[in-house]
Amino acid sequence: MSSGAGRRFGLSILANGFARVNTTLMHLIGLPLFLAFWGTDLYGEWLILTTIPTYLMLSDVGFSGVAQNEMSIRASGDDPAGALKVFQAALVFLVVIFVAGSSMVALTLWFLPFEQWLNLSKLSHTSAWIVLAWFLVKLAANQITGLVLGIFRAQGVNARGLTLYNFALMGQYGVMLAALVLGVSPMGVAALDAVGSILILAVFWGLGKRLWPSLGFSGLGAAVGEIRQLLRPSFGLFGCSMSFALSLQGSTTLIGVLLGPQAVVVFNTMRTLTRVPQQAVEMVSNSVWPELSLAHGAGYTDTMRRLYRQATALNVWSAVGICLALALFGQPVYEMWTRGAVAWDTTLFAGLLVVVFVNALHHASTVSLYAVNRHEMLAIAFLLGSLVSLAFAVPLIQAFGVTGMALALIIDGCLRLVAATHGARVVVDDRLGDIAGYVFVTFWSDVRRVSLRVLARARR
Repeated sequence: MSSGAGRRFGLSILANGFARVNTTLMHLIGLPLFLAFWGTDLYGEWLILTTIPTYLMLSDVGFSGVAQNEMSIRASGDDPAGALKVFQAALVFLVVIFVAGSSMVALTLWFLPFEQWLNLSKLSHTSAWIVLAWFLVKLAANQITGLVLGIFRAQGVNARGLTLYNFALMGQYGVMLAALVLGVSPMGVAALDAVGSILILAVFWGLGKRLWPSLGFSGLGAAVGEIRQLLRPSFGLFGCSMSFALSLQGSTTLIGVLLGPQAVVVFNTMRTLTRVPQQAVEMVSNSVWPELSLAHGAGYTDTMRRLYRQATALNVWSAVGICLALALFGQPVYEMWTRGAVAWDTTLFAGLLVVVFVNALHHASTVSLYAVNRHEMLAIAFLLGSLVSLAFAVPLIQAFGVTGMALALIIDGCLRLVAATHGARVVVDDRLGDIAGYVFVTFWSDVRRVSLRVLARARR
């Protein structure tokens, strides 16, 4: 089990890396095309309309993520019928929330002058409403597809599901860009995009049916009882997400109130660059997440412990490497990127790198609690930590300027580190000294052993 889990973990890292590269390339290719064929004003209105369905996503309150964890736990615990009931319960929840919710939003907006509230000038009321309606259809289809991808996680083929899904997204985006180049209206482009999401859902439902032959709608009514059991951990996951949003958005708001918009630009621009290591950390943590759920369901605590240590070590050392690279080359990259329009602040930059490193220390611990749906108390601790750090931020900003916000975020990260590490140690039955020993000593022995094995295979 351990070697199989390790191999799947490695494949998931590659799949998540491919997903991030794919997303980046799509944005890099799409942006100049949208600007060239639609212009800044029309493309800006398109982007404004895309934000409205995003708010509806909050109504999920973490339910889909918790359901996918539970599906993996029950499937690996030799309870496929229970895993199917969880899937069906989540399906009912998502249909009610997103299909019914999207219909209500679309119906309400039809009778409201929302295009005036959003200062839309290129799109009429009817055109904007049609584009938004198709966006809502796409959102509902994507949310259900995300749940279906949970079947791949539960069956131990997460990397396959992620890879196929990103190839599908690539094709969908290509069709949308082709329509854009051919002069299709925004309504038509939005329709093609939504139909693409529906087709992807149909394809992945069929693939899910092959993995779970019993997948279907029979017994759907009985599965509704599962919703009540999943609501509590889903609110916990939602609370954790809100704590991160509070720190992210609250810091911007505080700086704007206390120091003004120019300081906000400096802070947000520097934070964007220093979050590059965070992307690597999240890629590792998201990859180990499904494996921790599977190991927990099967009762393999030793496998959970090893995966947790490996993810922690990968997070720490990837953050160290990228942070060092940014410390050496960050300023020239920053000045080239901003073309000198945004001032460089060495102290702030150093503080934000420390923030990222502290977050790397606890990210695997946080995900370990997410994976087994034991994060209710973590959510409370995270929310309190965010509030405490924001309270400290006020005098720190007044004393040290924009760097004071970085100091407050370090406090926030340290509070999260204590709470998450304590919870994870209980879940994986590990000791702090053993974790540190693996991260700083044993991990490199494992790297050497794996490297030698790969080289030996390459020579054959």
